[in-house]
Amino acid sequence: MEENYHISFPENETLPRDKEYFFVESGGKKEKIRFQDYNRIYAVPGLYDALFRLLEYKTPDTICGLLGKTLENLSLNPFELCVFEPGAGAGIIGEHLRNMGIIRLNGLDILESAREAAQRDKPGFYEAYYVADLTELPDEIDSELKKKTYQLRGYRVGERGEPYSGGGA
Repeated sequence: MEENYHISFPENETLPRDKEYFFVESGGKKEKIRFQDYNRIYAVPGLYDALFRLLEYKTPDTICGLLGKTLENLSLNPFELCVFEPGAGAGIIGEHLRNMGIIRLNGLDILESAREAAQRDKPGFYEAYYVADLTELPDEIDSELKKKTYQLRGYRVGERGEPYSGGGA
């Protein structure tokens, strides 16, 4: 995806996390956007990915690295998995999962704009993408999710296939 904007950051400014911002320049206009304004970020094609590339966002590499080790320990083939990704956003982690060979991805995010961005920027990556609050799933989504088989649901990373029944850490 070709980016037709420039991202920059304020210099020498320390702000609380919910006040941090960056600038996007496009078509001669400069716009200030807060990092937490996901609806605005998702509205610009490719902006979320470009922003977090600049910030050297390591979470997808870390998560997928841990998952890769777990798959190896459990002798599981990524191609055979179906993965549920809560908080899927614009699909950065989904993209890394696809690069690992996982093709059956189901995403969920609380924001419709996240689903729109994922479908626009990474078309076909998700088998299904739900918009809902995970703590208050509508019955139809809850029912649909329960019909699917997620091979790693209920396992803790690093443990060799030991079931996780919920509760404490």
